[in-house]
Amino acid sequence: MPKWRSKFVHAYLDQPKDEFTDVPNLYTDGDNSGNIAASCTMMAMAKTGAGGPVMVTPLLNYGRWSNQTKIVATSCGGKCTALNFSPHNQQLLAIGGDSGLVDLVNIPEDGMASQTENLTKPDMRLSGHNKKVQYIAWNKLSRNILATSSFDKDLCIWDAEVGTKLYSAEDVSESTPTDLVWDSAGQSLIYGSKSAKASIIDLRAPETEKREFEAFNGKKGCKFWFMPKLGWIGGLGITKGNKHTIKIWEMGKLDKTIFQQDLNAVRNKAFVHYDQDIGQLYIWNKGSTQITQYEINDKPKKMHFLNTHQTQKADQFKAGCFLPKRALDTSRCEIGAFMGNFKSQTNTISRLSIITPRKATSFQADLFPDSWNGEPSQESEQWNASEAAEFILSSMNPDSMSTEKKAVRIPYNQLLKENEELKARLAKYEEAEKQSDM
Repeated sequence: MPKWRSKFVHAYLDQPKDEFTDVPNLYTDGDNSGNIAASCTMMAMAKTGAGGPVMVTPLLNYGRWSNQTKIVATSCGGKCTALNFSPHNQQLLAIGGDSGLVDLVNIPEDGMASQTENLTKPDMRLSGHNKKVQYIAWNKLSRNILATSSFDKDLCIWDAEVGTKLYSAEDVSESTPTDLVWDSAGQSLIYGSKSAKASIIDLRAPETEKREFEAFNGKKGCKFWFMPKLGWIGGLGITKGNKHTIKIWEMGKLDKTIFQQDLNAVRNKAFVHYDQDIGQLYIWNKGSTQITQYEINDKPKKMHFLNTHQTQKADQFKAGCFLPKRALDTSRCEIGAFMGNFKSQTNTISRLSIITPRKATSFQADLFPDSWNGEPSQESEQWNASEAAEFILSSMNPDSMSTEKKAVRIPYNQLLKENEELKARLAKYEEAEKQSDM
């Protein structure tokens, strides 16, 4: 039997001149990846300063940052502590703050370039936490379903369209949260924390069920990801030997691991990105100069080291985020893209492309199998009724992808405001008509 060999073994890191320069000082502290978030078309970055200011720009508008560009400053309380774009509306940004508030803001298509004033009023404000918001997770299957966790170890599930809290729980873990991840069915969450146990919260159960399992005992942050094609859950955490460790569990058998591998001695906070379409796992650390790439499959070894991608000039990461799958450039065989900010270049954000080299110039279907098309499979009412849903897949081939512009749903409170304005105008016209009849 021939020895298995990954088609991604020759992947390399390309660092083109796709970058933003002269970016004002970023706020990169906290347990998340540095308060940088990206959708398929936009990128947001937390800025230092009072009121939690956020800078937003179209993703591909590389170049020098203009000091005249306005910012999003909704004053959600103290500093900006979490950012995440809606996967269904590329302009809808959720911003979490020190005060426990979560603001939802619809960003103009050109970012803030055409704005003459700072954007100070959110389209929706969600109030349910008493301490700083640490993680924001959108449900990819269900429209406008949003999960948030905060420093006081609680969890809230929201219908972000109308601002309704659908579920809340206090003291979900013994320690502060370090991760919040939806499963592939969009009905359960993994709630990671600094305690030895992680929790899976099943929101479909008649009475919401919380299952705890032994995760990592290093008393530091851990990250998780679902692998639905394999029926596994992966985790990255720290063991007592002060090493980063990868663990894998079967979804239905969380009492023991089916795989465990120590990586390296702990340096700084580590983050993961998993591409479930091709089984690629990427790991990066704040303060490191590398992105490590693995492949996970059902072979006996389960996890296979592929490459360590080194940044140019050994620049150390200060913050960053991976781009969504549909933001990748398939013409370059770009299987992953990372927007990185560096300690040596604090005012620069560069696009780092992970390329699998191919001589052919045509679309490579084996590198880019059908993937989620970015559309929700159900509405929030269906999710709330515990109806099942599956991802809608479509081709990654640019020639077959629709060029139609997606309709963006107007937020509920904006509709209410427009309705009130129309009522006022109607009342004015009716009054004028009465006066003319007299």
